[in-house]
Amino acid sequence: MKKIFTLIIALAMTSMANAQLHFIHDGQEIESGSTFVSSHLNDFYKNVLGKLVIEPEIFLKSDVDASNMIVEAKTTNDVEFQFCFGVKCSTAKEHSIEDAIIKDKLNDLQIHAGSATTPLETVLTCKVFIKAYYKGKESEAVTLNLIMSNDPEVLSGINGVEADNNAPIQTYNVGGRTSANGKGLVIVKQGNTVKKVVR
Repeated sequence: MKKIFTLIIALAMTSMANAQLHFIHDGQEIESGSTFVSSHLNDFYKNVLGKLVIEPEIFLKSDVDASNMIVEAKTTNDVEFQFCFGVKCSTAKEHSIEDAIIKDKLNDLQIHAGSATTPLETVLTCKVFIKAYYKGKESEAVTLNLIMSNDPEVLSGINGVEADNNAPIQTYNVGGRTSANGKGLVIVKQGNTVKKVVR
């Protein structure tokens, strides 16, 4: 009996050790450590209130149930943003929230820049570094460099991805290769550098 109990404990620990976290957008996983660029505006604030809220619609998913998930988000260009995890939300330049997470459930981080008081014509860029991990397992964290912007110069810069080599820039959409002017989720790749932008 003791051997069976030990085996169950070992399997449970192996399961947690192999547990993975995933950033998700539009049903697709965003690779940990990558840069994701979004100019997606919240339709209600834009069309009804005439205000600017850039809302990239990023979700977090876990392969296991956990009561001690930590999600940290910090601006890298000193711009305040809104952020939620679980039932906890805040507006600041830096966030650290601990809450439970349910296996395979998509948790909307409700991260966005701008607000119900930001004029629609405002040019805004908010850069955020996000890190998610199980408490006590920070070395296994998944990370995301998020850029929320409606600045044409910032958005056009996605086509000028810098890489360690002189590889050509390739632009794809979800359905295959497309031009740099494609709409929707666009993936820009140069060598080993990949950036994703929602236009």
